Amino acid sequence: MSRSFNTLISVCILCAIVAYNRKVAQPTGAVAPATLVDALQSFDSPSEAKSKLDPKLLPWRIFGKPQPQSPSDNRPPFSELNVRVSGYALLGQKGDLELRFFNDRLMEVRFLPPDMKGFLTALRDQEHLDLILQNEVMSGAYVRVWLWATPDGDHSFVGWADIRLQKEVEDWIRRYA
Repeated sequence: MSRSFNTLISVCILCAIVAYNRKVAQPTGAVAPATLVDALQSFDSPSEAKSKLDPKLLPWRIFGKPQPQSPSDNRPPFSELNVRVSGYALLGQKGDLELRFFNDRLMEVRFLPPDMKGFLTALRDQEHLDLILQNEVMSGAYVRVWLWATPDGDHSFVGWADIRLQKEVEDWIRRYA
């Protein structure tokens, strides 16, 4: 074989290796966490997040069963853990706090206050996050904050999520689901 053909094959193999290694994976090295709610930060492990909560609110309740991957599954890890803490106080209201972990890293926090209108006013006045005039804002470089409600308004929450981890989930689903 010619030398240029061997070079071409080597380049193709190298490109394939690079493309394969770019598959959805957890970031390596230090990733700067982002503050979601109070002391809870993105990338916190479940045990780190639990240690930041008032022990009187524990134990937390797991909802939505985590589905373990089969040992024969060659895809990168994908695990979700969803927990709920009742009676969490945030901006003068006590409500349910839901935490969503992706691959053992805190990705999203949702707060379900009893008085959404009052909570949104406090969020605007105290945290300078206005979800009254718009349904979604960014807080810092990586935290998306949004308001979600059913059409009848019976169920609603305010969510905080690290967009880097949300992108990992979306990329994994797009590639492997």
